[in-house]
Amino acid sequence: MDLFEIAGTFGIITSILSFCNNAALASICKYAMYGFWGICFVLILFKGRCKIRPIIWYMLAVYGIMFVLGRLFYSLGEYQSYGPGPAMYLPYCAFFYFVGYNCQNDCEREAGIYIKAYLFAHVVFVILKYIFIRDVSTISLDKNQAGQIVGVGIILSLFLLPLFEERKWVRWGFFAFALFAFMVLIQLHTRTPALAVLIVIAFWLFSLRKKKRYIVLAVLIVVISAIYFYTENGSGFLFEYLRGDKSQGEMTWSAVTSGRTDLYAETFREFLQHPLIGQGAWAYLDSFPLHLLRTGGLLAAFLVLPLAYGRMFHDIRLDYKQLRFQEEKAKPDGIVRLAGVLSVFYFTVSLFEGYPPLGPNASTFFLWLIIGLADRHGFEMEEHAISSKKAA
Repeated sequence: MDLFEIAGTFGIITSILSFCNNAALASICKYAMYGFWGICFVLILFKGRCKIRPIIWYMLAVYGIMFVLGRLFYSLGEYQSYGPGPAMYLPYCAFFYFVGYNCQNDCEREAGIYIKAYLFAHVVFVILKYIFIRDVSTISLDKNQAGQIVGVGIILSLFLLPLFEERKWVRWGFFAFALFAFMVLIQLHTRTPALAVLIVIAFWLFSLRKKKRYIVLAVLIVVISAIYFYTENGSGFLFEYLRGDKSQGEMTWSAVTSGRTDLYAETFREFLQHPLIGQGAWAYLDSFPLHLLRTGGLLAAFLVLPLAYGRMFHDIRLDYKQLRFQEEKAKPDGIVRLAGVLSVFYFTVSLFEGYPPLGPNASTFFLWLIIGLADRHGFEMEEHAISSKKAA
């Protein structure tokens, strides 16, 4: 491993651990991650061959436009606050896309190193969460972002790493850890990442042949049974988990959605009052698309949605294509697979959380790093195909 790979590896580890429950460790890792990713950025610049893709310029341009318009509408009395609103994390996404795209020549190797680093940090993170969170009442306010980190670790353990491991006992070890991590995810009581993991499983299941579908269904039955018997009162725990809003004693739709449906209806009414520019530059909502429409109106949706979902849908389509039509013995492209399943995961999360897929911090940095790697890999494959045609 060279200095770039070392810095990136520790950047991933410290980014994830900056969300742990230990305040001292989280604070140290928070400042350390900026240093490690800064080293990666400087090394890329000194390589002299770094490429800035059009999407990076577009992200920065949209951020600048939203920032200027936010201040303008605030000065005109149209907004109650100023700033870039839902575009505030675009420079952050552009940074990690730039780092991912400009990795060294061997994308497969570097992606493997980063995946292993993420999994290592995920193992430590899950253990810390399991030790410090034994009761739902002790969960800190970062539980949604913590749940997203755990969810990505489950995806790596369940869908990606077993494909490239020949030893059966190691593959079963990945599956066992995914089961343990899912139980921790349930214990965190953050339901959106859990739902996103199940959607990823459904997406993957739909693209498999019948024999493999039965295997996955059997695993799901084991997971549900383990969660049921793991808790002291399985049925009661599942009821409390699904009910969501504990202030209501009945299993109402409002309780299950934690009041989101009422909030969504109110948000849509506010959007209709100012459909072009929105109500203001900042207002957190539990849905990224509605957050976008509420704060920036159709203008923000036109500028930001192609960035938020464009590359994700592209990677989802490519992954589904290779899953559906690949040969039985052929190994799928690992980078495309990872970019695809992460995009499914974060698209689902974005429907019920206000930040993803544009931030903040470690909750989505890995997504844009991998999207950058996937784009670089696709670019190299196209160059190789063109060279082969010319040679022929």
